[in-house]
Amino acid sequence: MGRKGYEIDERIKKILKKGTKTGKDLQNDIKKELNTNLPKQFEKTFNQALIKLVEAGDVKIVGYDSSKDNRKFKQSFSSDPLIFDSSKRLTRPQIQKLLNELYTNDEAYQSIKKLFKERVIELGDFEKDRWDRLKEWAIYFTLEEINEALSEVCDLNTMKDVILSLDEKEKEELSDLYRFSYAVQDAYPEEGIPLVKKLQQITSERHLIKDKNILGMVIKVDGLCVSLWGLFLLVCKYENQEGVRFWRFPITAKDFDDVRSIGFEWIYGRSTDNYFSLNPSSLVVEKFLVDTEGSWGKEEALREAGFVNRYKREDIDSFFEFTIDIISTYSKEDQEILFGILAKCLSDEVGYLRTFHEFYVKIQKVDYSSRLSAVFGIQES
Repeated sequence: MGRKGYEIDERIKKILKKGTKTGKDLQNDIKKELNTNLPKQFEKTFNQALIKLVEAGDVKIVGYDSSKDNRKFKQSFSSDPLIFDSSKRLTRPQIQKLLNELYTNDEAYQSIKKLFKERVIELGDFEKDRWDRLKEWAIYFTLEEINEALSEVCDLNTMKDVILSLDEKEKEELSDLYRFSYAVQDAYPEEGIPLVKKLQQITSERHLIKDKNILGMVIKVDGLCVSLWGLFLLVCKYENQEGVRFWRFPITAKDFDDVRSIGFEWIYGRSTDNYFSLNPSSLVVEKFLVDTEGSWGKEEALREAGFVNRYKREDIDSFFEFTIDIISTYSKEDQEILFGILAKCLSDEVGYLRTFHEFYVKIQKVDYSSRLSAVFGIQES
């Protein structure tokens, strides 16, 4: 199926594993994958591969989308408006049916257990990859390295003098603004604008910035100015601290752990060369975590920054039984809700791994003894 070198049949199966697609959308997806390496008669080759998959029972037709039907003559065949699905893809209804028979049918029980174990292993591999990549991209700079980088774009000593000339209230304000811009990644709070403008004016009047691009960033008042001056604040504060290290990370701990944010799926996609380069542009947009003793390894630095490594090897059989035991302590109505969520987790529906991650984290926080006491009506002291 599919000409050698194109593997259109395998591409179709891989795409449909993630969800249903019209024939037209399937064609477009495969064109994107193949880029310019298309068969001369792509549509014919695609339809031949698709029909063979349907005949073999690997793909099924599940619907029709009239908006994709552009045929001039309705008697002619076109796969464009037909909706296809993988015969191998596990849907929520299929899983839900098995879950409904979990307590009464041994075959259903074993099927759910098998799917659950596969999903835990998949999640474990995914979390390990994320943590390994996070460790790879966690990096620290010494005070000497930062001073050298900053001296390339500005008058370092004069900039330090400006920082030191601020009163304690302004220094505290600057420090707060620096943290604010990193944590929220938003515009400054209104009360911070006067200080920002004051620093902009000093910078401009004294021509302290050598790099015009950096000066432009300062003028925009969009978070970058605060990062630049906040960095100088750190440099001034720790310039006499021997061995101090300034750690930085490619993502916040909050975003890394939030399964509904882009951080959850963050593993690849950035160039490590670009990220690790110590240059003024990177310095003005990053928040640093200070290791005053210069003693942290990567694991300790990540913990100090609030990152949690959720990868751990489970006794999966025991965890499965624990999960079912916990669910069984809830009311019938709540069990239906939990089984509905678990059906999504064990299916091949879009977003299943996000949902399972959230389910996995939450179920581990449930205390079985407390749940059992609630069932028995025991008041715990």
